[in-house]
Amino acid sequence: MLEVFIRFLRASLAATRRSSTTLAEEFALLADFLEVLRVRMRERLAVRLDLPPALEGVALPPMLLQPLVENAIRHGLEPKVEGGLVAISARREGERLVLEVADSGVGLGGTGGTGVGLEN
Repeated sequence: MLEVFIRFLRASLAATRRSSTTLAEEFALLADFLEVLRVRMRERLAVRLDLPPALEGVALPPMLLQPLVENAIRHGLEPKVEGGLVAISARREGERLVLEVADSGVGLGGTGGTGVGLEN
C-alpha cells in the first residue's frame, strides 16, 4: 500500500506542474488513488476503469477526473453501508470525448458540500 501511495503522491505532484497529461496517465493516477482507498474500504469498493487503447494518448488538463472520483466515493459510496462500484470510462461520440464517472452509491440527495466537484 505504501508503494502505491508513494507512486500516487509522486505522480500527482508531477501532474500539478504540467499544463496537460494524457488519458493513459490520468487513468494510471486514478488506479493508484483507488488502490489506496481500497485499503481503507476493502470489499466495499469495487472499481471499473474503461479506457480504449485508441484514446490513451488524448491530451487533457491534469487531475481533471480525480476530484470527481473522490466525490463519487465520499458522497456516493462511503455513506452506503455495503459500498458499491465506481466506474470511470472514456469514449468518443462523434467528434466529442466523453469522460464519465459513475457510482452505485446513495445518489445526490442530501449530501451537498462546499467544494467544486459537483459544480465541475
